[in-house]
Amino acid sequence: MAAVLSGSSWDSTTPLYGAKLLRFMSQRRWWAALFSNRWFCLAAASWVEACSGVSYMFGLYSQSFKETLGYNQQIVDMVGMAKDIGGNVGIVSGFVGDIAPTWVVLAIGAVLNLVGYGFLWLVLTGRLVGAWQPPVWVVMAFICVGTNGATFFNTAGLVTCVKNFPHSRGPVVGLLKGFIGLSGALFTQFYLALYAPDRDAFLLMAAWLPSLVALLATPAIHQLPPTSEPTERGNLMAVLAASVCLALYLLAASLLDHSVRVSWHVSVLISLGALLILAWPARIAVTQEVDAEQQCLAHAARLAAGEAVEEGAGSQGMAHEGGGAGREGRGSGPAHAGDSGSEVRLSGKAAGQEGTDRRVVVRQRPMADRHTQDKGERQALMASSGSGVRAAGASHAVPLKARESEAWSEQDDGSDEDPAASATFPQVGDDHTLWQAVQTAPFWLIYAAMTLASGSGLTAINNLGQVGRSLGYEQRAVGIFVSLMSVWNFLGRVGAGYISEHFLHERAVPRPAFMAATQLAMAAGHLLFASALPGSLYIASAIVGLAYGSQWGLMPAVASEVFGLKHFGTLYNWLTITNPTGSYLLSVCIAGYLYDYEAEQEASSSDPPFPIGPAPAPAPASGSPALMCHGAHCFRVTFLVMAAACVVASALSLVLVSLTRSLYLTEYTRCHTMEDAAHTAGKESLGREPVEKISEVTSLTSQR
Repeated sequence: MAAVLSGSSWDSTTPLYGAKLLRFMSQRRWWAALFSNRWFCLAAASWVEACSGVSYMFGLYSQSFKETLGYNQQIVDMVGMAKDIGGNVGIVSGFVGDIAPTWVVLAIGAVLNLVGYGFLWLVLTGRLVGAWQPPVWVVMAFICVGTNGATFFNTAGLVTCVKNFPHSRGPVVGLLKGFIGLSGALFTQFYLALYAPDRDAFLLMAAWLPSLVALLATPAIHQLPPTSEPTERGNLMAVLAASVCLALYLLAASLLDHSVRVSWHVSVLISLGALLILAWPARIAVTQEVDAEQQCLAHAARLAAGEAVEEGAGSQGMAHEGGGAGREGRGSGPAHAGDSGSEVRLSGKAAGQEGTDRRVVVRQRPMADRHTQDKGERQALMASSGSGVRAAGASHAVPLKARESEAWSEQDDGSDEDPAASATFPQVGDDHTLWQAVQTAPFWLIYAAMTLASGSGLTAINNLGQVGRSLGYEQRAVGIFVSLMSVWNFLGRVGAGYISEHFLHERAVPRPAFMAATQLAMAAGHLLFASALPGSLYIASAIVGLAYGSQWGLMPAVASEVFGLKHFGTLYNWLTITNPTGSYLLSVCIAGYLYDYEAEQEASSSDPPFPIGPAPAPAPASGSPALMCHGAHCFRVTFLVMAAACVVASALSLVLVSLTRSLYLTEYTRCHTMEDAAHTAGKESLGREPVEKISEVTSLTSQR
């Protein structure tokens, strides 16, 4: 419920500021409204996602497995592969998200995260009973459990927000996936402020902090009816600006830490500054709720002053009863049986604005009816806002299959599909089940391209610590590489979503084309790693981080556009299996094997031909020195192979472009047709009085 004035400002004899504002914000109904605001849901989801990328910091503590448990590089890569399986195989979380409420998904993820990382901390610090050293498979199982908690966080946040913002899926996916990439740099600062220099204590922080954030965010993350707001694009740009500021802030903090050894007090101040920037996106939701309350107070002041009240729905036989002053009056007014709400129109001269005809449109709907309103009524309400509102949502996002924006209502109402339509196999762009999707060529093209590209990027991230040490960098410099890659990972995820969205609407460029371009860029980064030139690790880590992040800013949007939103959660979690698949092929089978071979040859001071045959012996006994390799040859062949894999992935993405070009061209044409129609309708409506901001009323009503 909202009272919206047609002007850009309002007057009220009871302004909402200072102590009155604090009293209002302390009331339960304000918090209930805030938790029902989709922008607050987006902010809370970004906080949860910022805790979901701890697995990307494996290179920071992977050396502990060698020093404490005596693992060789191949065993360490096997542990890293188990980490990737847990962090990317979200099949279970996808199914749970389809049948259970969001708070259940977040709670399960919190428990898994706490148990998995907590056990690893006990193992590496020798706190288990009798200093028991578990076998490798136990360590792999628990790191898989811990990182699998992130898939529940991701399912709850990403899938929910994509359905809450169906017309801005590209920017929303880029933002949320970007915060995952940024979590490495963010947790590095938290670690420096809380536990440094205890390296093993990072696992303790990774156990309790994400679990706590997920549990605190449960009231705010839930599915809401999709709406279109005229201010949606501007608000998303504000969130983007805040996230970019956070990335640049963390980048500057990382460079400062690399240049000088900052004190503990400075690390604490840097962490507090990061938290303030991270909380900034919630300002949008808070401002909307405070503005709505202020407008209610202005409405009540006019009623108290004796302004004329005209029943807006009188011509349709509707009557308005109740409507007391204050925020509660907006939601508790009775309505006729069967009515979804009532409408009041106020006209008169506002205080201090004599001679100005100010009109207020109030749409009221009982709280109990908001989530039970059937699909037909919801569509009629959207239609009542006029083509201008639809164009506002379409002007910055492709309306892929207009009925996809009703995915929330279809699932909520359980409406039956047309039997004739269900008998036909869905086309590209229609809603696909998992079984239908796996029977199409686009699904396997996405799967193969992501296996090669994201697998190679993840291999570079997992082995970044060993690469740095083999080239003579200190542990502190390795931490800087991890932070830099994290920041560029974030920029790739966010930038890919916004840039692809822009060119999609302006030039009809298919989104998979950007996947192909970024995969070629990743190949260049791998070649730079292989060159081992002085300072090349700084540039190569930035390129690979940027390109790797772009894959995860593009793939979810492409999947939702090609296969629809109805089963997006399940399809997305199946496609994330590409990460551990590529990690196993490129990290365990190639990187770990070649590193251990080079280390053995270095230890024996021999130089045989290129290795062909069985893998090296397993890990040495506990307490024995781990094999170490020094020099550019340790990983050179690995990065050359990964560069070739990225080139193949780019070729597969180009094939996907050819298969989906007609889909993106159709939506580009439809988007611009709607914009032209809205522009024409806007010209025809000039001069009409009164001007009613139905679009603002509709969007605010849906959020209450």
